Amino acid sequence: MLVLSILYGNGYKTQDEPTIKFLKKMQELNIPVITCHTSGHGDRECIKQVIDITKPEVVIPIHTEVPEVIKELTDKAVILQDGEIYQVN
Repeated sequence: MLVLSILYGNGYKTQDEPTIKFLKKMQELNIPVITCHTSGHGDRECIKQVIDITKPEVVIPIHTEVPEVIKELTDKAVILQDGEIYQVN
């Protein structure tokens, strides 16, 4: 059974049109979106802690200049290029 959740950090409390569209689509698909307020960027220790607590099957870093850092924190990292699609089977 596939269990999927989205952890959405809304540090600036803004939502542009693509974000609104994405969140609506998740709602239509009944995919839980967990919203957490963030301020700034999480450091490696915080990101590792979130990974350890949530135990995800896949970690896809988004909105980062150095996604390779996530590969140092977990072997579950999948690095995608802009526009690339990750297929869930």
